Amino acid sequence: LTAALALGRAEDTLPELAALCEEFPLDEPLQALRVRALRDASRTAEALAAYDEVRRGLADRLGTDPGPELRALHEELLHE
Repeated sequence: LTAALALGRAEDTLPELAALCEEFPLDEPLQALRVRALRDASRTAEALAAYDEVRRGLADRLGTDPGPELRALHEELLHE
């Protein structure tokens, strides 16, 4: 999926990423990949919503905030 995203096939990766992220909601690198795919598919609003969903899930389940990779990605999205 990372390679497909790097090759510009963001839209193609989204169904599989959505399924994997639902199955593994606390996997931050996987969640970041989904947010990047949404951004690269020009779905910024959905990317922001996905980030917020991850942020809330981490807070509710682990009592923590997203790590540096997700936070940096969130900042990028806010400045687009």
